[in-house]
Amino acid sequence: MDGYEFCSAVKSNPELGRIPVILLSTLSDPEDIIRGLRAGADNYVTKPIAKSVMIVKRHVPTEAHTPPKHPRSLGKKPTWR
Repeated sequence: MDGYEFCSAVKSNPELGRIPVILLSTLSDPEDIIRGLRAGADNYVTKPIAKSVMIVKRHVPTEAHTPPKHPRSLGKKPTWR
């Protein structure tokens, strides 16, 4: 199983699908990156990578997976009908 298959398996599992996945690879061709993102990766990072960049990038998926708050919980009336 390669990283793409692993990512796809995690993302297609109802119990694991919300876990953020970051693929870290030496493969830097745009086709490889697109393949990783299509497999469900939340981010794709190519090596070598500076430690400071990795620290910032590891927060992106978790922020993206924060469920939106319901408008009523924000003290606003919903605008949809």
